[in-house]
Amino acid sequence: MAMPATRSTSARDARRITTPHHRDHRRPRRRPDRALVSVAAAIAERATALLSVLLAAPGSDLAAAIREAKVAPIRAATRERLRLITGDDTDLTARADAGLAMVLLHLMVHRSPPDEQHLRSRILPIMTGDTGPT
Repeated sequence: MAMPATRSTSARDARRITTPHHRDHRRPRRRPDRALVSVAAAIAERATALLSVLLAAPGSDLAAAIREAKVAPIRAATRERLRLITGDDTDLTARADAGLAMVLLHLMVHRSPPDEQHLRSRILPIMTGDTGPT
């Protein structure tokens, strides 16, 4: 009897590595700071191998699979969380992407994900456009 075909280990790992334990990135909420903390922690704990593929071989088939399976859903959920706070902005996607990029940059520079206080004071104001008095 033939064994059923299984997915490759790297594809299986790609799905498992960046999925937060409680799948918070799939349920938009009004608290993007907590959601971003969860995403940042999941990336820090389980996604370094995936990030290395995305950075070292961005044109590879594996990188495309990672973007489709992991990055796209996280981007969409972040945009939706931000939309719940700011409404429909013309630059909503750019603001959401900027926030995620800042989370990744913090992780790479400081070797740890940003905490909730850092997200609230530094990253969310940029995402929401609330940079204080002018």
